[in-house]
Amino acid sequence: MLYGVLCVQTYVYSYNFPHDRRSIKALAYFVFLLETIQTVLTGVDAYRWFVIGFGDMDRLENNNYSAIDGPTMDAPISLLVQTFFCYRIWTLNKRLWWLCVVIIILSMAQAIATAWGGINVLTA
Repeated sequence: MLYGVLCVQTYVYSYNFPHDRRSIKALAYFVFLLETIQTVLTGVDAYRWFVIGFGDMDRLENNNYSAIDGPTMDAPISLLVQTFFCYRIWTLNKRLWWLCVVIIILSMAQAIATAWGGINVLTA
């Protein structure tokens, strides 16, 4: 259901803002692509856990792609989106440069910690 909302948002963006800069359009479509890949990987995991492995409780311990589609893909997606919003804050009010610096530092720390956690889960 949420992926459907994302598809509609992407369509509405492309319909209502056809004259945006190419870099902003590329960012929006790239984030949509990453979210699509993440949704597919989550669907594959859910299918393996609940359809193929129906009734097999040991099957739930096998996390095929959940370490990749969860934290490891969330890290770059959230970093891209938060950096873009930081850019928008800076373009609207250049006097809030200090807020942009704080947002960038926290976004990078979050992305690094999330990716590190995902890699630890993947190797475990």
